[in-house]
Amino acid sequence: MKIFHDGVIYVQIKDINYLKKMGQKIPESVLRKYKRKFTFFYGKVEGEYFVDFRDFDAIRFFEGFDYIVDFTEYNQKSIVELNALANDLLEKLIESNVNKIGERRYQDIEYKMNSIIQIIAIKRGTALLEIPYES
Repeated sequence: MKIFHDGVIYVQIKDINYLKKMGQKIPESVLRKYKRKFTFFYGKVEGEYFVDFRDFDAIRFFEGFDYIVDFTEYNQKSIVELNALANDLLEKLIESNVNKIGERRYQDIEYKMNSIIQIIAIKRGTALLEIPYES
């Protein structure tokens, strides 16, 4: 997930790992910050840590991925709305197959759906998310 706050974008390590795994070209400035000694990471589980990015290019880079869910935007929705969004994505996965939409797009949809499910769990209190700027 990503969180925008006061001109800073916070991105979870697992999202950057996903981009790397999928072969996405990542700006060198993002990789340098990602590779540092976890000075700017927040959270309790490694993949849940956030990295903060303040430069315009990094912010613009991460804005371009709709499958990396904007926590602030989705957290404002009700659990019913989130369930409907997750179900829509699930139906899209069921109706199409990897051959129809391509493996990359299929995995991106699945990734987004799983992030929405995580937000539902956070809203229900069955999962935690440490908001980086509140730490």
